Amino acid sequence: MNSVPKHQLIHLFHVASMYHEQLLSIEEIARLTDQSSNDVKQLLNLAQQHPFLRIELTNPLEECSKLATLIQQRYHLNHVEVYPSLATDYQQILSDVGQQVAMYLNQLVQDGDKIGIGFGKTMYSVAEHLSPKPLQGVSIVQLKGGETHKNIQHYSYDVLSLFAKAFEADLTLLPLPLFFQHPETKQRVLKDPAIHELMQAGLESNIAIFTVGSVFNDSMLTHSDYFSPAEITQLKNQAVGEILSRFIDKEGQIACQDINQRTVSLDLLALKEKQHSILVATGAHKVDTIHSALKGDYANTFFTDIKTATQLTQTYLN
Repeated sequence: MNSVPKHQLIHLFHVASMYHEQLLSIEEIARLTDQSSNDVKQLLNLAQQHPFLRIELTNPLEECSKLATLIQQRYHLNHVEVYPSLATDYQQILSDVGQQVAMYLNQLVQDGDKIGIGFGKTMYSVAEHLSPKPLQGVSIVQLKGGETHKNIQHYSYDVLSLFAKAFEADLTLLPLPLFFQHPETKQRVLKDPAIHELMQAGLESNIAIFTVGSVFNDSMLTHSDYFSPAEITQLKNQAVGEILSRFIDKEGQIACQDINQRTVSLDLLALKEKQHSILVATGAHKVDTIHSALKGDYANTFFTDIKTATQLTQTYLN
């Protein structure tokens, strides 16, 4: 197109912005700029020929499919779903993804399955959306010990009971703290035949569903009486987050063996043996831990939202 003087180009851009970004009508723009409607139409036609104006529509479903394929291929996963949530509120995004996971589980779970469950808001967002599906011989298994601090809400029993109710399943609880003060105490307790049987149930589950947590946002670090100041410093320096309350570094390896030996939860290596090891995680604060968990091969199935998936791919897969 012919060269446009600078002052006319600025006016052209201003009119195009009002129409395409502010969504004003031609009549409104004419009134605001003291021009005729025909003049505004001519300017908009001229703007379409200029390289500064590019009208692009993005299909969120197509973008989600591309992100899911990239994540699946790069992390060697069996199944990935990226939900096209347009919400800005984190709780709403969590609910959207939780509903998607619940629909997947209602199709996946069959008679005789043993389902190991983690805790937290993410798991609760899945549990509250489960539809009733009466089955035979299904077991729900608690994969880690209970709350270690009264001020931290893990939704543990709520999550487990909602899963059991949805599938009319037996419920296996683990009546132990999440952390012991000393590894020797933990080992003595685990030798009890009844406790050993409960821990074995987690190992025998063929489906595991869990989330990840970030060290820097995890209130457990600042509230737990089970960590020394030195251990908290070590975790903040070496760990990126946790899976089932076992802390991992950026490579997906255990970050602190001393704490790991005092932790009551499924061994992370057992996740690699599951038929379905399902990671559900959303939020920018979890991206580093998601990457480490997937890099460590702890999940073969992954659910997230489009914003988290975009940040994950831009940060680690470009």
